[in-house]
Amino acid sequence: MRHLVAEHVVASLEGAEAEVKPPGRWKRPTVLIRWKGFAGLLAEQRFRLVLQRIPQDVLEGGLAGLIWFELAPGETVDDYLKMPRSEDVAQDAPGLVAELKKKGFSEALRQELGRKPTASCKDNFTRSRNVLKGLGFGDGPTADSLLALIHQGAYCDCEALSLTAPDPAKSRRP
Repeated sequence: MRHLVAEHVVASLEGAEAEVKPPGRWKRPTVLIRWKGFAGLLAEQRFRLVLQRIPQDVLEGGLAGLIWFELAPGETVDDYLKMPRSEDVAQDAPGLVAELKKKGFSEALRQELGRKPTASCKDNFTRSRNVLKGLGFGDGPTADSLLALIHQGAYCDCEALSLTAPDPAKSRRP
């Protein structure tokens, strides 16, 4: 297990460290990955970054059944467990995303990302956070909005833009 985690995850996250612990608190082996790049990311974004680095056959084979924790420096497992998740806003997610569209989020994010949005996308919500702040969102509403985006399938600025941008097919007239 340890070598698979090292080969597929740690090797691709510069400066990351991983520890595989025997069954304990959760009665299954756990993987603790510590990396400075997790700072400022929501829990589900962190896990997605890890999963993107592991081939499906490896995940289902040698890494099946593990419990994963993606920790920023100084964080504990208990800190991680207290982080908000998209399921916390699941009931309100469609309304929160609709509110973003109404407030001009996608237009402001498009300007923030520039002419080539995918070139400036960094697998995080840094630009989305800036836009939400500019639109007058406080910390709580910003977190809820980002969690709603995750619930709807967007984990980074580019995906947030794609999710909230007006559908060009609907704006065309026959």
